[in-house]
Amino acid sequence: MPHTVHLSALELLESIGTVKRDKKKDASEGAYQGSVTAPLGREFDNDAVGLDDGNSDDSQDPEVILQEVLLAIEKLCKIIRAVHSSPQRHQAWLTEVTISLHKVENALTHTALMLILNVKTRWSSTHQMLCT
Repeated sequence: MPHTVHLSALELLESIGTVKRDKKKDASEGAYQGSVTAPLGREFDNDAVGLDDGNSDDSQDPEVILQEVLLAIEKLCKIIRAVHSSPQRHQAWLTEVTISLHKVENALTHTALMLILNVKTRWSSTHQMLCT
């Protein structure tokens, strides 16, 4: 809590012109998650090593593939926010997952997983959301 109060006080002082913002500090801060990029090609995927059967479809433009992946992640984030928006939806999700697991063979080896909400301030939350 004291850190939040400190940041709020600094923001107030900057807005009224008492304290000037350091340009070097501005460059080091920012949306670091937005500036991080990783190649999405199959050759960079460690999990896909050895799974390539020679039938890969490389005819699509990488930009098109990237847009499709980003759209899928955006839709996934919306679904997760909707599930987390109320306790009733949360419980309904767990019930649906449990029912689905019972329909699948070897359901005893599976456990019902809860969706992880993506948080912009946690650098690994998107990765954890996609892995689970």
